[in-house]
Amino acid sequence: MGRGLQRKFRLLVPLLLLFFAGAWFGLNGKGRAATPVFPDLRVGLRLSVPQLEISAEGPHQVINLATNGVIGTGNANQVWILTVGPKGISVVSQGKTLGVFTGPIVLKPLTPIGPGNYVKVDGSRYRGYLETYRGSDGLLTLVNVLPLEEYLYGVVPAEMPADWPLEALKAQAVAARTYARQRLGISQPGNGYDICASKYCQVYAGVNAERAASTQAVDATRGLVLTYNGRLISAFFHSSSGGHTENSENVWGEALPYLRGVPDFDQTSPHYSWSVFLTATEMQETLAREGYDVGQFYDVVPAGPQGVSGRWTTLELQGSKGKALINATEFRRILNLKSTLFQIIRQKEGWQDRLKTFSPGDQAVVLGRGGTTTKAISSLTVLGGGASRPLLLGSASGTTGLTAVGRQLVPEGFRLDGHGWGHGVGLSQWGARALAEKGNTFDKILKYYYQGAVIEAR
Repeated sequence: MGRGLQRKFRLLVPLLLLFFAGAWFGLNGKGRAATPVFPDLRVGLRLSVPQLEISAEGPHQVINLATNGVIGTGNANQVWILTVGPKGISVVSQGKTLGVFTGPIVLKPLTPIGPGNYVKVDGSRYRGYLETYRGSDGLLTLVNVLPLEEYLYGVVPAEMPADWPLEALKAQAVAARTYARQRLGISQPGNGYDICASKYCQVYAGVNAERAASTQAVDATRGLVLTYNGRLISAFFHSSSGGHTENSENVWGEALPYLRGVPDFDQTSPHYSWSVFLTATEMQETLAREGYDVGQFYDVVPAGPQGVSGRWTTLELQGSKGKALINATEFRRILNLKSTLFQIIRQKEGWQDRLKTFSPGDQAVVLGRGGTTTKAISSLTVLGGGASRPLLLGSASGTTGLTAVGRQLVPEGFRLDGHGWGHGVGLSQWGARALAEKGNTFDKILKYYYQGAVIEAR
């Protein structure tokens, strides 16, 4: 090696070492920490369906992942019909059955994914690629596999209107990123996705929902997440709290230090106040279908403490068959209420007959001249009672049951006057909007709703 070449080599070695060190430690061209690279996120788009129609806007391949064999190559907008059967997934395209496969079945573009070459499901466009498999229930599950940041492009505008203040959109982006990061890579056998695309996780609407402002919010906060004591937080959020957010333990039973209730600023929300009327029969039948059968419905009353926001934690259902306790969050879900922050007003009360059958050996309280005494049903020989007192009828020998006949003041229905929309824990979207309109930056908004949490790039 000549002296000139040796000198160039000596100069080149440090540059190569610096290059590889930068690549190793994740430095970008400006010497700052680059956004960490994570595995692609797996989003459950369609769950437990018998058939799917999928396509792509550009050239693509459909692959049987079990064998890595190519089922077919498709042109732009060529439709592939996938149907589940007892032997696997049937694949049909352009009127031709291409076979039945154990799957998963993958549809992946052959050219770089972008405008004009997104994958499609029922007319909706998505980044990344599609994977279909037969779930543990024997039906089809469709998963969209794509980078986390690109996933957020379709989440933020689906969760928060893109014409809201940019700082509110940034706060939403960080919360949504944190929520998704917690679930990244945790899919289990039979549940091949990390996160669903509905309100039960966070709403993801793909490319069709993307807007310039919300994409800007995602890019401006790229890689930022919320942590507490060095760990990702459960970054729950909701639409509107109704004036005050709630402590996590009063909704889900677990006390998390960063999910403390705080006064909210959501008074301009269209969901700040609401009212709904349910007849006693509607409430009885709806609750009974979910396992809360108390017979003819008499009343629903608070049975536990209220949360810091005034939300109910536990309610007592009362009916002709007795009483039953129900978690207020469960009560809200069953009756499709906007929140658990409500008051119950009985409507159009009236007297109705009340019947209860006792078995031999049961105890009853009897009112007499000397006051009340408790006796076994089989020993009763005196009939008594008034308009609202039970009248005991039947055999005194204990060989048959006795029936208590009385009257019960029963409402025709219930009016529930409430506030807010959602569980009320964590970030309030309408509150975040109000804080942003007052000049607060996204970091201040997040630290207000997630007490003690830290924003960091990781």
